[in-house]
Parts: sequence; structure tokens; C-alpha cells
Amino acid sequence: MISFIKKYFTFNKRERNGFILLASAIFFLIVTNIYFKSRSVPISISFQPLIVSETQKPVLTESLPKEKALSDNAIQKNEAPGLFTFNPNSISEEEAIQLGMSKKTAGTLIKYRSKGGKFKTKEDLKKLYGISDKLYVKLESYISINEETKKLKDSAMVFKEKTARTISIVDINSADSLQLVSLNGIGPALTHRILILRNMLGGFYSTEQLKEVYGMKDTLFNLFSSRIKADVSQIKKINVNTASIDEMKKHSYIKFVVAQSIVNYRNKHGKFLKAEDLMSVGSISEENLKKLKPYLEF
Repeated sequence: MISFIKKYFTFNKRERNGFILLASAIFFLIVTNIYFKSRSVPISISFQPLIVSETQKPVLTESLPKEKALSDNAIQKNEAPGLFTFNPNSISEEEAIQLGMSKKTAGTLIKYRSKGGKFKTKEDLKKLYGISDKLYVKLESYISINEETKKLKDSAMVFKEKTARTISIVDINSADSLQLVSLNGIGPALTHRILILRNMLGGFYSTEQLKEVYGMKDTLFNLFSSRIKADVSQIKKINVNTASIDEMKKHSYIKFVVAQSIVNYRNKHGKFLKAEDLMSVGSISEENLKKLKPYLEF
């Protein structure tokens, strides 16, 4: 047995040297592999839209399907985006996002303008990287390029000049766009938002309600607050004993759940006699009823 083991499991000097050399080579390769793996840095490749033209000025890039999907998703997530008249040559990134653009698309728009890019027609916005056909159709009627905005501003200047000598009080429930834009600090975009809110409410019972308009800060409101009034006789009221769910939910202060609760309670218990009776519905808070009360009739 001993002779058998010596014969098959012992090495001569030459074999030992070869084994040691082979083991050293394997050990070196293992250590080298571990060292370079620990030193390697992951490489990430980011493809950014390339803007090139013959004059080396930035131009609009074609929309890609992936970015279109992002814009469409942004619209779906925002069920009721605050659309308003805007000029793509001056709109801020925050306002672009509010219109339904993704954050990436809004950043691309700002970057394009910062490099000297200009939107000369409405259709130019359609070529912006990230603007899908669905989003463009939604925004098209709100796009106001320089020429259109200039006409409104020129009209506003004419109106301001005519009323400069006699400061008149503007009734925010009957004023048209020219009268509203004549107020200090009120531009075309804010005018459009005021008219939209007035239509959704059925009129204003207080001038303070203008602070609910997006972009209306207290400092801006104070610039013209002394020149406005709200004629409550112009308010369109809702008869909660006859109005349908669809009619009530159009009002800014009445959500669908509230409208449905009012109709269900009315069908079960009969007509409401006064505003306070609506507290029995269960889905209306005292604060909400206080805001809603001037718009109710029985």
C-alpha cells in the first residue's frame, strides 16, 4: 500500500516545480480579476436630443414615441389641468408643467429658448421634443404667439389711455377681458383664468375670491383691489331642490360626491328649506357650506 501511494501520489522535483508555477499563475489571475472588478466604474449612456441646423442655431427636434408616452401619462395623472392662454416664447417651466407637459419636456422647452430658439407659429410647438399629438390638440386653442398677445396688449393700452384720466371701478362679474387686463398687474393669462373661474362659479360674491385664481398673489391683488367690486345681483344661483347631479357638479365648490349626496337625500327626505338643511347630507362641511351659501336658492 505504501509503495502504491508513493508511486501515484508523490512528485519528483520537476513535477513539484511545475505544480508550484501553475498554482502561482492561477492565484495571480484570481487576484487580478478581483482587483479590476473592484476598480471598475459602471458606465451609463444617456441620449439627449440633438439640436442642429445649418446656421448652428437650435431648432426643434422630432417627437419620439417614448417622450410622447411621458406627456400622455402626465395628462392622465392630472385629471383637470389648469389650462390657460400662454406664449411658448415666455412661459415658465412651472406653468408648462401645469399645462400637462412632463418635467423633462418643460425643461427641454426652456433649454431650447435659452439657446436662441423661437416659436414663430403654433405648429412649431408640435415639433418640440416630447409634445405628443394628444397634448398638442389639448393646448392648441390656448397658444398665443407674439402677434396675438401683442394685439391684446395694444388693445389694453388703448383702453388704459382712455380711462387714465378717470379711474373707474371694474365690476368683476360683468367686466370683459379688456376691462380686466386694464387693472394693474393683470395680463392676458390672468385675465383668461379669471374669466374661467367666474364661469365655473356663476359669478363672484366677494372680490377676495380672485385670490383663488392660480398665480394671484396677495401683493398682486393689492395693486388693484381698490378698483374692483363684485355685483352680487349678477350671480347665477343653483336651486338645490331641482338641479341635477350634472348641473351641480359643474360648480367649483360642489364635488360629484356632494352633488350625488344632495340628490339622494332630497329624493329620500324631500325638499331643502334653507342652506343649513344641507348639513344633514353629511358630506358638506361648515366651511364649504359658508362658501357655497351665496350660490344657493330654494
